[in-house]
Amino acid sequence: MLLEREGPLMELTRLARRAAEGQGGTVMVMGEAGIGKTELLRAFAQQHRARRVLWGYCEPLSAPRP
Repeated sequence: MLLEREGPLMELTRLARRAAEGQGGTVMVMGEAGIGKTELLRAFAQQHRARRVLWGYCEPLSAPRP
């Protein structure tokens, strides 16, 4: 169960509906480590498993090499 994630989950669902209507786009979920981004996306993908959900990730921020 996701606590305090109803709002973001509803927003992702709204955007998925728009995509199904031909108004797709890209969604970026950003935030501090450990706040539940991955769990939010897992819950969304589970609810929409009849649709194709693509998801990627970025490498952790690190200092550039000299």
